[in-house]
Amino acid sequence: MNNAYFTKGRIIFEIITYVILVVAVFYVLIFALQTKSDVPIRYDMKGNVSGYGSPWVLLFLPISMIFTNGIISLVLHLVPVTAWNMHIKVNPGKECLVYGDMIKMMLGCMMILSVYSLVETVFWALNIDQTLLLSALMCISLFVDIIYYMVVAARHNRL
Repeated sequence: MNNAYFTKGRIIFEIITYVILVVAVFYVLIFALQTKSDVPIRYDMKGNVSGYGSPWVLLFLPISMIFTNGIISLVLHLVPVTAWNMHIKVNPGKECLVYGDMIKMMLGCMMILSVYSLVETVFWALNIDQTLLLSALMCISLFVDIIYYMVVAARHNRL
């Protein structure tokens, strides 16, 4: 439905987000099949292991992110852009630029979530506790992505 606002590059970018998540799923599958014991799944505030679980629990993050990205993709492709909750009223003739910026913003969010999922999954499997740091970086990246494209869209709307 919103195909007029999708370029080949944007579609490839969207596909890459899913490829990253599939890599994370395969990483967990290989890791879980090779691991005979429980793995650390919870840490206290000092970085000490406070809980163990099956390595299969590591599938939760990449699979939930596939679901999350899927919802974003459905909105991007199936919900008419005129129904999107926009921060600005789009001026006539500026639709392609402004809605393109909003699509780039959502694709950026998808990429950030995908990379976070892969890195966090690998870190969990390798018993590297950087969840707080990675989560903070993800939140900051999402914030910057959203604010940047909102400003860019507003500027494009005024041109």
